[in-house]
Amino acid sequence: MSFPIWALAILVSCIQAEPEPASEPEPVFWSTEDVRPTLDHSFFAENSLDDLSLFATFVEGPLEERPNFTQRGPFAIGNGRMFTFIGLNDPVNSMHELVGPIYDNDPRFFGEVWHNLEIDGQIVYFEKEWVARPRGTALAITRGDVGDISLYTLDFAPIPRTEGPIPAIVRLFLVTGHDAQAVRVVQTTYRDIEEVEGSLAEVLDDERRLAFLPWEGDFTIGESSLAIDIFKGRAAIVLATGDNDDIDSVTNAMATSSLEDWLEDTVQWWQDYSAKGVQLDLEDPNIEDLYDGMRVGIRVQQSVYGGVSPMSRYTGVWLRDSIGTTRFYLRAGLFAEAKAGIDYLYWCHINRGDIGNACDSGLTEDQIGEPPDWSAMGGFSGRTGAEGPSYLPLMYRDYVNWTGDWEPVTERWDYLRRALVAQQVDDEGRQTFSGDETFRAAMEAGLGFPIEYSWDELAWSANSSFLMLAAANFMADAAQNNGFESDIATMNDLANGAQAALDNHFWHSKGHFSPFIFHTAGNANEAGEVEERPYEDVNLKPLWIGSHDVDDEVALSNLRGLQEAAGRGDGTVQTPLSGDYQGVLNFEFEEGFVTGMVPGFYLYNLTAIGDPEAEQAFNALYRYASTSGQYAEGIVYDDFSAFQLFYDESGTLGDIVARHRPWEGGINIDAFLFYLIGAEPTPGGMRL
Repeated sequence: MSFPIWALAILVSCIQAEPEPASEPEPVFWSTEDVRPTLDHSFFAENSLDDLSLFATFVEGPLEERPNFTQRGPFAIGNGRMFTFIGLNDPVNSMHELVGPIYDNDPRFFGEVWHNLEIDGQIVYFEKEWVARPRGTALAITRGDVGDISLYTLDFAPIPRTEGPIPAIVRLFLVTGHDAQAVRVVQTTYRDIEEVEGSLAEVLDDERRLAFLPWEGDFTIGESSLAIDIFKGRAAIVLATGDNDDIDSVTNAMATSSLEDWLEDTVQWWQDYSAKGVQLDLEDPNIEDLYDGMRVGIRVQQSVYGGVSPMSRYTGVWLRDSIGTTRFYLRAGLFAEAKAGIDYLYWCHINRGDIGNACDSGLTEDQIGEPPDWSAMGGFSGRTGAEGPSYLPLMYRDYVNWTGDWEPVTERWDYLRRALVAQQVDDEGRQTFSGDETFRAAMEAGLGFPIEYSWDELAWSANSSFLMLAAANFMADAAQNNGFESDIATMNDLANGAQAALDNHFWHSKGHFSPFIFHTAGNANEAGEVEERPYEDVNLKPLWIGSHDVDDEVALSNLRGLQEAAGRGDGTVQTPLSGDYQGVLNFEFEEGFVTGMVPGFYLYNLTAIGDPEAEQAFNALYRYASTSGQYAEGIVYDDFSAFQLFYDESGTLGDIVARHRPWEGGINIDAFLFYLIGAEPTPGGMRL
């Protein structure tokens, strides 16, 4: 049912309190071993950094016996201009996929940087290590122990109150237990470094280098090494990125400030952000920490210019990825952050001259020109021929539903109209794959098709039709409500075509939608072949994207069909790994893997229809999360580790696959809030 938002308060006030039961049921908590480090140095308490999230990593013992990178979580440090994450490699303080002075890895990330202890002239390796994050911040703390000696690192990307975000990351070193020994911190870099303009640096190109700027401590600089004498128990280094002017600006800022000033301002900035929007006050701190970590984890991947990027392997701003962050931001009450994201896509499309599948993330305001004539262009092709562009109107739909602000829609009408009318649709309303859908690899492994199969050339996609149906319905309503009468019929025709394609072609006699239909023969299919098996990312889409309503019997039957085929009865769905993939490509698992957003898709579906299994799906979010409380691009069902085939220390390829994802994470944490709050905005009001 739908009713105005103001009625929600009246409804709640009229609910009669139930008599208290004789005994309250015991709450079920997300139980876990507390592996947070003990912070034995007074610096952390003195600077209010000792309140740590329960999502932490602990490793010990010989390196070869430790959990590998798939079983650890990434801890992000960033400020919209420089970014890295730590925690996946040994030592755990290894800075991975460093990028700056903008969130753009073209032509590549900088190489790995890490720090070890040298005691009495010998490099030693940590026997025990921890990584943790102070609540409400995008700072990271590590601790490494060797005997009685501990090395702490504190990393933060500074946001000084006066300058705003600067392209730098500060690393503070603190050592305890070393009174009778000579201790140094030794820096190692994966790539060669050289002296440039008086400091050691990794040179990426003429306009970008990673400079290592001493701030506190006695530094010994060799030809390609850096050692820091730490007799007083403390030292600090600043990693700065950019050209000469960027590096000089960081150096000048360091000269007029102190580490404590930068730290105080940065912590305050993050705490102010974390205090906005929806707040949780629950008995289970694990649940609170998952929300806190994802709220910070998504924001840290948003550049100063507004674009949200998956800052692992990639740094682009994708159409489909952006809806995950948009939906989370809106449900969390972070409207300005949501608006900045959709504005960035608009500016980027102006800059490139048309709507694109993905944009560079480093676009600045001075690069934005006048909008093209969106109505005078030809049709889309390639990756924008279907699927991705439909997400654009849907982001604006959600923005309108949450804020009531129609202005972005009316001001950008021709742009949003083009997102739909320029797509390729056949006479029967069918659309192909775009060829860039995130779920393709997982679907291939589950349903037994060759890797990188040519879906966009061979098959019609139900997923594309769901998206078109939802987007065209919104645009038809928007045209009706905002005076664009000439477009009402056009949008209704697109919606009716998508509906006809779903009804006449994709609906299977088994009572669910077929995820795809082959129109052309390939090396693993015949022309006209209809896939009778449902698949998670496709069959969970109708209720999630809003192409079908929660009381639509077709949508309910479709969900039940997926549950029968892949449901595990415990709040999870997983298509088993095809026998064709057993033991290949380092697939050392048997159950299969899913895209990282499937837990959120499933939780959202179950919550929307009031299914009792929703509670189990909510609890499953904890199992799918990494040790840092983030979600990977792919997750192995056998042990909920990340589906990651390759860890790239060089920065050239990036990790395969990505580990720190606002698309997957945004969808999951949005469903998390939907389950807890139980309200959904619609054009007609709030729906419970």
